Amino acid sequence: MRLVWVRSSPWLLVLGMLLLAGIVSANPPSTAANTTTNGMPTVHIAGSTFLTNVVLVPKGESLLMADDDSVEHIIQNGTWTPSGLPHPQTEPGAPIIHSLDLRGGSVHIGPFTIAGVFHLYWTIHQGMSLTIVVQ
Repeated sequence: MRLVWVRSSPWLLVLGMLLLAGIVSANPPSTAANTTTNGMPTVHIAGSTFLTNVVLVPKGESLLMADDDSVEHIIQNGTWTPSGLPHPQTEPGAPIIHSLDLRGGSVHIGPFTIAGVFHLYWTIHQGMSLTIVVQ
């Protein structure tokens, strides 16, 4: 028996769906929300939470972060550990975000030029992390 790999392999789709399901189960969205603004993937921030903590971004596109109030948010690459400690980390292929201060308004992050899973966290709001899945 010979295995033939084709570009539209259903196994690749299943593997991608399993990966995404694992990410979502590890980071369940806090509430359902519209995640696009004029077709651009968007994450809305309010207080010390956001409306979703996992967002899909097409390869080559940017992400819009919309702060819906005036609470200060300092964003950078990395995540919070399960024990509640910050874990700054720059992932290969991720746009570099270091201490981005956002108080109301919005900011574009990206573009995300390679496929992968990337993480951002809010340094002054413990546990506030965002997973970005680029496909």
